[in-house]
Amino acid sequence: MYIKGLTLKRKIPDGGNHPRAPFCYNVPQEKYDPEIPTLPGHKVTPNSIFFLDTSCSHGYGVNLSLRQACAYESAARAHPQSQVLVLFSSPISLDEPSPVVTVLLTYENLKFVRILEGNFFNRTPLETFRFYEKIAGSSFPESHASDILRLSILWKYGGTYLDSDIIVCRRLNGMKNFAGAESDKLINGAVLNFDTTRKSKSIIEEMLKKIQENFQPTSWTKNGPEVLTDVLSRLCNETDLTKISRARCGGFSVFPPPPRSPFYPIAYWDWRALFKEHSDPSFVKYLATRSTVHFWNRMSKSSPVDVHSNMPFNLLAAEFCPRVHSIATDHF
Repeated sequence: MYIKGLTLKRKIPDGGNHPRAPFCYNVPQEKYDPEIPTLPGHKVTPNSIFFLDTSCSHGYGVNLSLRQACAYESAARAHPQSQVLVLFSSPISLDEPSPVVTVLLTYENLKFVRILEGNFFNRTPLETFRFYEKIAGSSFPESHASDILRLSILWKYGGTYLDSDIIVCRRLNGMKNFAGAESDKLINGAVLNFDTTRKSKSIIEEMLKKIQENFQPTSWTKNGPEVLTDVLSRLCNETDLTKISRARCGGFSVFPPPPRSPFYPIAYWDWRALFKEHSDPSFVKYLATRSTVHFWNRMSKSSPVDVHSNMPFNLLAAEFCPRVHSIATDHF
């Protein structure tokens, strides 16, 4: 199969030789698989939780890291009554599932779903946005695709979006309409919730309009966190994110930055604290009281985690994604 000069092999168990984003997004499923529903099409229930995988790393399997799988399991465990939908932009198959995929699918509320971008933006604020063209010209195509899709998903369905480097420690869907600041000047998009009211949709529409009118292909943050920050700061009439209140934001919460954050108790500049031996048990107990712990995979992905260690990340994984943790061998 040839796509814009790139070759795609029919079977790629390890995800190799796959076209880069977004060209893999145009590749159809090799065959119909009732175990892999699609969006649009799949019936999304209220208060669902969404993850996005906009990489092109799967070939025709599902090529997940243990840490990704930990994020998905922790969400499914914390929300047994909610759908947890892991959305893939490229083709996937469950014909020969890996051990980590097999473990994840023991959770009945967790589903892998193929998102079909060609149809997904119909009747949305981005209906005329040239998604493939914009992402093809991006310096960060996977990240920018995720920035756009997460907001569009929340506009369509409402619910909670989570990045795949989040460990969920506490149930999230008792709250609604929230985001979290990563500093006193920037809102992070790794944890987002919007309900389906007209007001919530209008907030997301404003964000999507800014992306459509001023898409920045060479910036990591301008199509994501900076859009969130700009729109929500104006909604709340406050540029200092530490001073924002729900009352001032018309019922929308922007939670404070680290260390008081319920979502980001460890700031990105302190990410190493999660990946070194720790002798103070109260530190891990404190992290476990937070709603989520962001482990900042962009920076931490090369840091090995001994599954027998007292590293905070390892202890959190053992508690909140125990099935995935149990199949790790020496390192997680």
